[in-house]
Amino acid sequence: MLDDSFIVEVTNRSDCNSGYILEDGNVHRSFTPGEMKKITMGELRALSYSPGGDALLREFLQIKNAEAIEELLGEVEPEYNYTPDDVKRVMLNGTMDEFLDMLDFAPDGVREMIKDFAVKLELNDVRKREAIYKKYGFNVDNAIKNNRLEKEALEKESKGQKETQTGRRVPINEQQVQVAASPSRRTAPAVPSDKYKVVG
Repeated sequence: MLDDSFIVEVTNRSDCNSGYILEDGNVHRSFTPGEMKKITMGELRALSYSPGGDALLREFLQIKNAEAIEELLGEVEPEYNYTPDDVKRVMLNGTMDEFLDMLDFAPDGVREMIKDFAVKLELNDVRKREAIYKKYGFNVDNAIKNNRLEKEALEKESKGQKETQTGRRVPINEQQVQVAASPSRRTAPAVPSDKYKVVG
């Protein structure tokens, strides 16, 4: 059994912030996506006993010590230990069975990675895209299209900004400047009928 003071690396594999509060030890921890923290085994034990702590450790935070995992979570599926590189490898080069196992047994944090990488890597395998849709209801084709449209819009916007920031290409001189004349009316203004009194 690991001592309470033993340090364990814990990583947030979720694509959003994760954290917890332990009232007993006055501990407030917040993890940004992908952030790794070194935490004592005593704190992890306290977290595992707190409401929602077990689910947080099992689904979103990854403990990087086999003995700590064994004590806190018991037996876990191999996908619990997957790093981002492992997820990419299975997505791009893994067999279909290996991929389906990953979809079925991965914790929530890994599932988020799968969806994220399917779009970023523009997953080629149509069968794997369909499997993601069947398992998670996430349409990879639509997400890739939306991602491309968003990138194109940002590129157009940044090009427009660059053009306005570069300034004039031709210097201004007095002969080129034409001052716009004050606009003139095209019709006579209507005179209100109560402006003048009719004297009879």
